[in-house]
Amino acid sequence: MSWREFYNRMTKLFNSTIDKYLANRYALDGGILELEILNAIPPPKGPINPNSTGAEWAAAKKHFDVLKWMKKHELPNVTAQGIGYIAEYGDFEIFKWLYENNMLLLNNRIINILIANGHLEILKWLKENNLVTLTENNANEAAMNGHIDILKWLKDNNVVPNQFGANLTVTNG
Repeated sequence: MSWREFYNRMTKLFNSTIDKYLANRYALDGGILELEILNAIPPPKGPINPNSTGAEWAAAKKHFDVLKWMKKHELPNVTAQGIGYIAEYGDFEIFKWLYENNMLLLNNRIINILIANGHLEILKWLKENNLVTLTENNANEAAMNGHIDILKWLKDNNVVPNQFGANLTVTNG
């Protein structure tokens, strides 16, 4: 980082109202340097750290480094909403890291987001690790989004769509 960039970032930081919202904004922007400075503010005014909203925003913007930083500092974990964002863009590395750190919150909504976005490799990994139970609802989601490869994989795992999903398969695939 250049001196000018550092100066501009620090000027922006110290001219801001320093509160939890600011920490969440830096989580959203991937500002590890600023988060470190806010974290180092001594009591009674500090430390100032992002909360679960900051973790959610970091997940939405693919700031894996911020999620790791928050874990290291024992700050709130990424929420189910944040995991939904990760499911949309299908970052396998983050999914594995969340699992290894006991932070992977899975529900049918997240599985359907993975299916809707065609993330078959993550689905296979979840199934191999017994982290997911697949249903006809999941097969319907694959049919609705035209993911024939996922439908074939689901069929190989004895999961098939219902009549509604079968009609979608004909329409979309």
